Amino acid sequence: MKKRNILQAFGFLLCLIFAFLYISCGKSPRYLKLIPADASFVIAINTTNIATKVVSWTDLFNSDLFKGFGNGEAKDKSSKVKDAGIDFLQTAYLFGNANMSDKSKNYVAVLFQLSDEAKFEQFAKNLDNKNSFRIETNEGVKYAISKEIVASWKDKTAIILSNLKKFNEEQSVALLKALRNTEEKNSLVNQNKQFADLQKESYDISFWLNLSDFNKLLKEGSREVPALGIFDLNMNNSYITSTLNFEKGKVIARTQYHCPAEIYQEMEKLFKKDMSATLIENLPVAKPLFWVSAGLDMKYIKEGLKSTGFDNMIDKQANTMLGLSLAQVLDIFTGEIALAGKEIKMGEETVSTINPETGEMDGYTVKKPTMNIVLALGVRNSKNIEKILKELSQGDMRLFQKREGVYVTPISANQNLYVISKDKVVYLTNEESIKNSIQKDDKKERIDTKIAALAKNSYFAWWIDMQEQNKVPNELLDEYGIPQTNPIESIGLISKPLKNNIIAFEGTLTLKNKSQNSLRTLLEFSKTLSKTDKKPKVLQ
Repeated sequence: MKKRNILQAFGFLLCLIFAFLYISCGKSPRYLKLIPADASFVIAINTTNIATKVVSWTDLFNSDLFKGFGNGEAKDKSSKVKDAGIDFLQTAYLFGNANMSDKSKNYVAVLFQLSDEAKFEQFAKNLDNKNSFRIETNEGVKYAISKEIVASWKDKTAIILSNLKKFNEEQSVALLKALRNTEEKNSLVNQNKQFADLQKESYDISFWLNLSDFNKLLKEGSREVPALGIFDLNMNNSYITSTLNFEKGKVIARTQYHCPAEIYQEMEKLFKKDMSATLIENLPVAKPLFWVSAGLDMKYIKEGLKSTGFDNMIDKQANTMLGLSLAQVLDIFTGEIALAGKEIKMGEETVSTINPETGEMDGYTVKKPTMNIVLALGVRNSKNIEKILKELSQGDMRLFQKREGVYVTPISANQNLYVISKDKVVYLTNEESIKNSIQKDDKKERIDTKIAALAKNSYFAWWIDMQEQNKVPNELLDEYGIPQTNPIESIGLISKPLKNNIIAFEGTLTLKNKSQNSLRTLLEFSKTLSKTDKKPKVLQ
């Protein structure tokens, strides 16, 4: 299958999804049962919610918002969708199968409802003059067959299917017939509890993934990319379910990993259940670029080290270097960790090389980004942490020098690492102003408590302030294709309490415009990006 033809096929599928995403509204469809139990993934669009939040029919197909996307051919196809006899009052599904035992059965399909079958047939006939559809009728079902995809419709239920391995008309039609003839008892909604429960949740868009199929795909890929072998885990009966909701001024994504009991039990042991927000709240960075927090169970860390068989060797080294046993060192820390970035600066660094012709040393200067950060570690035993720092600042092999209560060591020609033990917290930073704020206990420089509260009871959390992009050099933003101006205020992720073999997270994208629905805001921003010819250097 040629690359151009593949893009055309998927362009058509995406065109339909795009239309459903912005226009439709409706209720749970009766044809949900046509998604078979062996599906690998399903994306569902709750058109009832979407329709009231985004744009009207006119906005989508006739306004500048829609015209800003795609090339001329894509625009022409999309403009025909509105008259294609598609029922935009029903829910749409995109689903597929990643069958590793029989790749001829790999497919992606779109399932939707029709309001006018005759109009849809005409739409199929005129969709692409270069690869026009052949219309056939078999057992009362209408089929549209092209060089890339097949579609069928009956009783106003339509399915469009693309075979991913290698398009074979006979096999593709057979696959389509099998989908249409799926018995309710063999449907995904009937056989998979996670998928069925997901349909009961409130969402604008939902996503369901069978991780066992995905893991098989990784195993197959590891034959060509050995590094993928690290993902060879027990993924049997493992699923990811996710919901996406567009609200005024923010987007909320909730994701659940339904995992095997053995993985869940390890996660329960690894993370703390009573994470506080104290470390984040005390970080001396009033307006950070980002922060990250995590809470680990030190008992589990001890057991993990013991299981490696190196615990005795590490214990002897700890006693020799620090005068403490490995257990005593680990008992120093609570397991709570917090990291924040203040700003990124572009500095110059001299790189030395050997001239192959003369054998002499040559040097040249390069620009290098440096992030000013602070790392905070919760401390249970302050006495022993002081003992460790004292040991590391003495003798011929000392790592630190103690200056005015702060332990200092150079990490580059222009930077030092500062280590400060204070109020049962060990701070490590490469920025002198942060070090000074810690010493002075400057409360004005601390993170906003409302933002820091996100970390409470969350064993893993992170937050990025997109309004602080002025603290990132423009040349670095340009290199990675990050717009210097954007509608995003912040991005955050928090973990939810572990329960019932479910590992859950909630992400929030907060926008500057609080009065407009977030999807409309993001679409307008995407349109702006599509007009620029500027490309990230990493992609050039």
